[in-house]
Amino acid sequence: MPRTLPTDAEVREILSRRRTRPAPRPAPKAGRALQGLIKELDAKFGRGASALEPRWREIVGDRLARVTRPQKLTKGRSGAGGTLELRVAGPASLLVQHQSEDIIARVNLFLGAGSVEKLRIAQGPVKPPSDIAAPPKR
Repeated sequence: MPRTLPTDAEVREILSRRRTRPAPRPAPKAGRALQGLIKELDAKFGRGASALEPRWREIVGDRLARVTRPQKLTKGRSGAGGTLELRVAGPASLLVQHQSEDIIARVNLFLGAGSVEKLRIAQGPVKPPSDIAAPPKR
């Protein structure tokens, strides 16, 4: 024997009597969940060469920015000052080596005192800085 469907009034009455389980809360936002971990990692490892890249021209000046790029920043074993590796266009390596103390002082001013103690110069092609802004995201 087929069952008949309840009427609208019966449905409202049934639903008012029955208690359903509340909807589960949504998961926390990823940014909020990872915020503590990111702060801890930033305190431990600090900012690297990727933090230098966008402001490189301001740090070293136009002349050096055209022929150099920061590659990586490695910490010392004791956690003290590290080594900044620069990619330098071949002939400009002598200029960079001559101005290494000034470069270290400027980088330490940006990253914090004692962040860099030495420069490592790696000769190779250097891409020119792109002054063109990226297209807007849609």
